[in-house]
Amino acid sequence: MNRMPTRIRAIGLVVSGFAGAAIIVGAVLVFLAGWPATRNQLAEIMFDAESVAWPVISRAGFVLARKPSEAEEGVWKFVIDEYTHGPHRTVVPIAVNPVAQWRKSAVISPHDLALLINEGWSPQEGGNPEAATALQDFLIKATKPATIEVQLPSRSHFMREREFERAFEDRNDGWDNFSRTTGGAVGYLTLSRVGFNLFGNRALIYVEFSCGWLCGQGVYYILEKRSGKWVQTGEQVTWVS
Repeated sequence: MNRMPTRIRAIGLVVSGFAGAAIIVGAVLVFLAGWPATRNQLAEIMFDAESVAWPVISRAGFVLARKPSEAEEGVWKFVIDEYTHGPHRTVVPIAVNPVAQWRKSAVISPHDLALLINEGWSPQEGGNPEAATALQDFLIKATKPATIEVQLPSRSHFMREREFERAFEDRNDGWDNFSRTTGGAVGYLTLSRVGFNLFGNRALIYVEFSCGWLCGQGVYYILEKRSGKWVQTGEQVTWVS
């Protein structure tokens, strides 16, 4: 009659022992290397493990990737609003790719992306370790493009990528053709799927914006929800023209 409680207590002691050992090891690491270095090291170990599992995860992504949620649409709307507000908060029109996707030209390995988000391009620019838990969700969703169905600001509209490319068939007049076709849009915006952390209060998204022959960028934005509103807390620019 007393065997089960005894076994449960034994299991509890073992679990407590492992937890206590982990806390002690963590405390020693923090003491020896400092919290920032320890945090980066733990994140790197986690992402190394995820990279090994990525071949399986990428195949499972088509099943696991959910349809866009209200939260994901909220992030898309936040980013679109940011790109349509010019100086003094004036609203400027843009064309938006209706397909949320991680563009093939931007795709890098999970490990390299983890290093980029966690550590940044250099110590001077710094990384955003707080976004680490949103990265796996981003990678899974990135396997399945989705349609963006949000209300756009005034004079902005959706434009498929093929239509955008068609405007540049005559390279010399490309941006003039684009402006005429879109009714004066100042640029073309492409968004990725959005990765969230477990609590849904941090988000990771990749954005590309083209606005001229020497005007544009690709950037990962790290966002945080504060008092019910999304705010940008970090960014990692991958290219600028």
